[in-house]
Amino acid sequence: MNVQFYQLAVGAAFEFRGKRYRKTAMSMAADERDWGNVFEGWTKVISDGPLLPPEVAAKWAPDPAMLRYWNLDGDAESKAEAGGQSDVCENPS
Repeated sequence: MNVQFYQLAVGAAFEFRGKRYRKTAMSMAADERDWGNVFEGWTKVISDGPLLPPEVAAKWAPDPAMLRYWNLDGDAESKAEAGGQSDVCENPS
């Protein structure tokens, strides 16, 4: 099932971009080579769990006020809500 990274319990196995990982902390995971990787809480992953209980997951959920600046789905509406800011840095020169 598709879930967000913050919903996974520590120790859960999941897949992201075709690679397998194991969650080692609330924002970290180890890949198949046991190399550490940092994941944002709202990253969508594929996993069968185990998931955190909803009341615990709610404490780790990303702040919705911050999500509006990231334009995760690439839609114009969320970009307009964020004041027209782009998720791409522009060259100042």
